[in-house]
Amino acid sequence: MTERLEPVPWTADMSVGVESIDLEHSMLVTLYNDLVHALNRPVSATTKRRYLDSVRSHLLTHLAHEEAVLRSRGHPEIDAHVSDHRHGKAALAALTDRPEEQVDLVEIARFLRDWIIRHIMVDDREAFAALPPDAAA
Repeated sequence: MTERLEPVPWTADMSVGVESIDLEHSMLVTLYNDLVHALNRPVSATTKRRYLDSVRSHLLTHLAHEEAVLRSRGHPEIDAHVSDHRHGKAALAALTDRPEEQVDLVEIARFLRDWIIRHIMVDDREAFAALPPDAAA
């Protein structure tokens, strides 16, 4: 039996306290939810792939921005955070950079859900909480 993917609600608990990052995170969740809705409906493979490409593009852009924000605000463990980003990007590439017939969109969506939620709720919340007080806002 295949697990039915469910949308992820954006909640205040996901906030890291930096408006630009929170907006990007909420957009990432929205784009993930769009992918889930596409996977749960009878739409073309091309449409599903377009939703995946949107999530992936936003994620990569967001991670670069997040790294720049953390670096500019003096995050004490920026290298570890960037390393986690690198591992997430590599895992996503391993799932997506395959011949089309070997790409499993449901597997990719599960990975995105688990990685995005863990990264926002644990890694990013800890990272932004670790910023010096005058740099957090």
